This record gives sequence, C-alpha cells and structure tokens, in this order.
Amino acid sequence: MKILKKFLPALALLFCFNFGYAQEIKAEKHKNLKWYTISHFKWEDGKAADAKKIINDYFKPSGQDVGQQGPVMELDLLFSEWDYIVVFPMEEGLESFEWKTSPSEVEWMTAFHKRAGSPEKAKELGKNFESYIKESKSILARKTD
Repeated sequence: MKILKKFLPALALLFCFNFGYAQEIKAEKHKNLKWYTISHFKWEDGKAADAKKIINDYFKPSGQDVGQQGPVMELDLLFSEWDYIVVFPMEEGLESFEWKTSPSEVEWMTAFHKRAGSPEKAKELGKNFESYIKESKSILARKTD
C-alpha cells in the first residue's frame, strides 16, 4: 500500500498527457512572436518624483528624438515590493542580446547626450538616476498570438 501511495501522483500525472497527440508531434514556430523586457524598480525613500522627472524629461524624449518606440506600459505599483514597472518592446527581438552596444542604443545615447547638453551632463543625470534606485530587476517576456 505504501508503494502505491508513492507512485500514485506520478501515475496520475502520466494520465494527464494526451499520448495520441504525441504521435503527431512536429516542429512549429510561434507566429507573430514579440519579446519584451519588464523592468521593476524600488525607489529610495522620497526619490520617486526625482526619478520620474529624469525619465520624463530625458529618457523618454531621447528615444522619441530618434524614432524609437517608448515603453508600452508603465505602472506605479501599490501594495507591492516594487514601486514602478516599465515594459519595453524588444524591437530587435532576441538579437539584441548579441550586441555589447546595439545600434539603437548608440542612437539613444547620442540623443540623450544632446538633450542633456553634453556627454558629461548625461553621465551626471545617469548617476543621479541610479542613486534614486534602491533595487531593480529586469525579466524577459514574450507574447504569442
């Protein structure tokens, strides 16, 4: 009886699979697959407004200056360990991981330097923004049709 109790969950799991389908397996790609990065931020106490000012005054407009799509969603989170999430489409798909610095990143950084007034001022803004972040993480997501 003890042996049956040990193997019963595994046996039940096996019956969940449709073995008729398994005989017809074929390779198939997703159609219209889209990739996204979802970045989570926890701000230092009292720094959310300062961080958002840099985002809205410099980061977003720099992307717009070079015709890049901005985030598809931004959310201020309530009752969460995170304060803010932003969802960016990966316009180059997974190929963006092949670059140390992609051409679109170079375009954005060039526009950011111009909007900030100089590379030095852009570096200062970047350091300030980073100092407002208590913690962050980014995850990869996909959307299929």
